[in-house]
Parts: sequence; structure tokens; C-alpha cells
Amino acid sequence: MKKIILSLLAICLANAFAFSQCSKTYTGTGVYPSQLPDAYEQVQYSQEVDFTFPVDTTVQSFSIHIDSMRVDSVNGFPGTNFTFKCSTSDCSYIYKTGMTYYQGCFMINGYAPKNAIGTYKLKVYLRGYFQTPLGAQEYPVADSSVNFTVKACNISAKVTAAGNTAICVGDTVKLTASGANKFQWLNKNNKLANDTLANLTVTDSGMFRALVWDATTGCFDTSTTTKVTVFAMPAKPSVAATATTVTTTATGVTYQWYKDSTLIGGAILQTYSPTSKGKYKVKVISADGCGTFSDLVDYYNSAITDIAGLSLFNVFPNPASNNANIEFTSPAKQAIQLSIIDINGKIIMLQNINANPNKNNIAVDLTSYTKGIYIVKLQTNNGQQTQRLTVE
Repeated sequence: MKKIILSLLAICLANAFAFSQCSKTYTGTGVYPSQLPDAYEQVQYSQEVDFTFPVDTTVQSFSIHIDSMRVDSVNGFPGTNFTFKCSTSDCSYIYKTGMTYYQGCFMINGYAPKNAIGTYKLKVYLRGYFQTPLGAQEYPVADSSVNFTVKACNISAKVTAAGNTAICVGDTVKLTASGANKFQWLNKNNKLANDTLANLTVTDSGMFRALVWDATTGCFDTSTTTKVTVFAMPAKPSVAATATTVTTTATGVTYQWYKDSTLIGGAILQTYSPTSKGKYKVKVISADGCGTFSDLVDYYNSAITDIAGLSLFNVFPNPASNNANIEFTSPAKQAIQLSIIDINGKIIMLQNINANPNKNNIAVDLTSYTKGIYIVKLQTNNGQQTQRLTVE
């Protein structure tokens, strides 16, 4: 995982290493700068180190002429992930006529391991070579130290989802990353092209994480994985209307009936018995919670008519459990047939009533009724009216 993240950061962060000339020059003898810029744990680091040394020097009271010099080694790095590269191919510098100083540089490149917090002294070993009657001699022209500080990265990546991460086809969920000011979204460790903002709108299933980093320090972290699951929609149901019902052939789902766009409370079976003319549709809902609507179907039953003179037909309480009251107003004394029919069309109760003028109230004992949907029907010589009753 660390290799994946570092390779991603290599895209995001500057990590130039090869170079052919020094960017700075110094006039005094020594290695510069004495204090390197701070590094951060696990963050790619590149820094030029420069040196200056005179061509002619004195060794034990003898004046000598340095014919060449080289960077011998750089030691003291934290961990094993650092290397150095000189401005010449083999880190050697040859005297040229007219030179008074050897000036050169090398680039250190790499990253400190996690928790390598502290200040380090990098030992820079420069070697000079000069001719004597006994042949070429080596002289340690400089064994210098430069200070190198590694700081902690305090980055904590986090991803939050705005809503449920289990969604249906056509829906979206927004993921938001936090913890730094630069972002790269990943799906199963694969970089999502162009997804470098804090917010990510997800439409497909996946395992999403955010790589976040600070643009100034380069410190980074990756969030834990957020799983997004996208469920398929159930097939579009068909609906057929009969003289007394509307029904769908869809199975393996739950149901909710609507008249026009209005939900019908308690209408959750495969078949529904309308109490009025209109356009009906059903929503079928899968076990995953995804729903699909049918087309609207026209329902018209000539038996559902208003009865001239009857008004204020009401069934209460509704839903009911033990008892229900059937109330209506009649303009005159007349014979009315009261029936209660279950969802399968079976007549559960049939009673002839001599209605009185004005308000009539009939109490019905429901203790023997099973829970479900029933149709309460009032029939006269002029027609009928119905109301739906739910028994709980």
C-alpha cells in the first residue's frame, strides 16, 4: 500500500532528481547550507547541497595544489531510502587552468520513514588529491556536517457520506473527504481520473478511499474504505383492472397502491379494491428497498355511483380492531342492505336495515374478523355506495 501511495504522490509532488549544474554558489570555504530545509516523515524530499574549497591550501605548513577532488560519501540519513547524486557523473571535479576554488554540489533525494522524527547530522566527506614525489596522495579536504530535521505529519484523512451508501440505480451519494487541502479519490486502489476535489458524487458500486495531502508540507494520509452498493431496480410492473379490483402480476416484492399520485394508506397487497373511479398505479419494492412504478390504469365501475339522497356515509374508527360504526344520513325511511366483503370478494356480513330519516348509526362487532382490508357496502333501490375498512 505504501508503494501505491508514494507512486501517486510522485505524480502530485515535485521530486526532480537528475540535474547537471548547481543553482547556487558560495564564496566561503565549506558545505552549504549548514541547516537543510525541514523534511516530513514519508514525504518525498529533494535538496541541493553545495560546497566550496580552494585549489591551493596548506597541509602541515606545506603549500599544496589540489589537482582534483570528489564527494566521497554522505552519511547519517534517517532510514535507507535516501541517495545522493552529484552535478558530475562520478562526483569528481578536475582542476582547470585559472581555477581558484573547487565549487560543486550534490542532490539528496528520498524520504524518511514513519516516526523518524528528530534532527540528524549528515556527514559530508570531500576528498582532495595532489601529486608528491611519491605519487598521488589523498587529502580529506573537508569532513563537514549539515543539520537535517524530520518533522511529524499530522494528517488524518476522513470520508463522510451524505446519506445511505446503499442506493438504487439512478440515485447518487455524495462522499466528502477532509483532513488536508489536496485530494485524490481511489476506487479499489485505482486512481479516479480528474476526481481531485473534496467532494465525490458516486453513481456506481465501489470501494472508495481518499488520499489527502498538504500542499505545503507534502504530508499525506489515506482514509478508511467506504463501500457503496448500487442495487438494481425491480422490473416495471403491469396492472390490470377488473370490475371490482386493480391487480398486478409482479411477485417477490412488496406493494403500495396510489390513486393518481396520492398514496393510499393500507393498500399494500397485490390486489386492491378501489372505492371510487380514477387512475391507479402500483409501486413494487424489492427486498433492497428499490421501487418501480407501473403505468396508470383507468378504473371505472358503473356500480360505484352516488346514491341520491344518501349522504355523510362514514366508517369509524378506521382502522378499527374490536368495533366499528357505520354512519349515514337518509332523506326518508327506506330499506337498505348492508354488507361487508373481504379482499377476496367473500361476503362476511349481510344485514337488511330499515333506515330512518336523517342520521343512522350501525355498530359492528369485529372481534371475529381477521386482520385485513374490507369493503363496507350500502345498497338501496337506487344504487350503492362503498367505503374501505381496515381491521387491525
